[in-house]
Amino acid sequence: MQKKLLLLGIAAVLLVVVVSGVSFLFLSYKDKILPGVRVEWIDVGGLTKEEARKKIELSQQEFLSAPIEVVAGENKLETTRAELGFSMDAEKVVDKCYLLGKSGSLIKRLDQFWNAYQHQIEVPYQEVKVDYSTAEKVLEPLTKSIGDQPQNARLVIDDRDQISIIPGKPGLTADLESSFVDLFSFNKPFTATVELQFREKEPEVTTEDVQAMGINGLLATYSTSFDASNINRSHNIAVASKALNNS
Repeated sequence: MQKKLLLLGIAAVLLVVVVSGVSFLFLSYKDKILPGVRVEWIDVGGLTKEEARKKIELSQQEFLSAPIEVVAGENKLETTRAELGFSMDAEKVVDKCYLLGKSGSLIKRLDQFWNAYQHQIEVPYQEVKVDYSTAEKVLEPLTKSIGDQPQNARLVIDDRDQISIIPGKPGLTADLESSFVDLFSFNKPFTATVELQFREKEPEVTTEDVQAMGINGLLATYSTSFDASNINRSHNIAVASKALNNS
């Protein structure tokens, strides 16, 4: 009986020690990120959210302002990620770091504590974005000299008011998504050289689009608004224009 009581007492003491230890761990980092946590190569372990954000933003500014050389054929342009429309959100990645060991089941939280202490936890910086429309404007001096622009299919009216279709032609456009893949990597060195990739781009109005309208031969076969005897020929041309614009 005494042996059982002794074992129960030891078990109770151990339980109190374990619970106290776990509680101490949780309380020690209640307002801080677990030790051993990194954002890519930046150590943010033991820091408050505000301290971690400021530390990351220092490298973030360096990342966005680093020189980038964009190459298209024989032409080159010096710029930066910031000028190309890149942006970053340090708050989101800091929140991910802060929640380690603070959310989920007790087992999950203890496991994250242990992994951070023993092996370190590396959180990838995935909050890098780019406004492609901004990049297109910045790179226009390079892209406009490469290849031809797409040409829309169009209607032509001859002297007899006969309609013919001038076929559309595809052109080339910069494939920025493929070209910028390496620029999203938040790893040093931040400087980079990018060779612009190009892809074929169809015109906004294709030959098939015009043919599908069924506008063949005389305009009179398309629209009752057409007046073959109308002296003001601009009226008839306007009818053709409306037909092409589907209005």
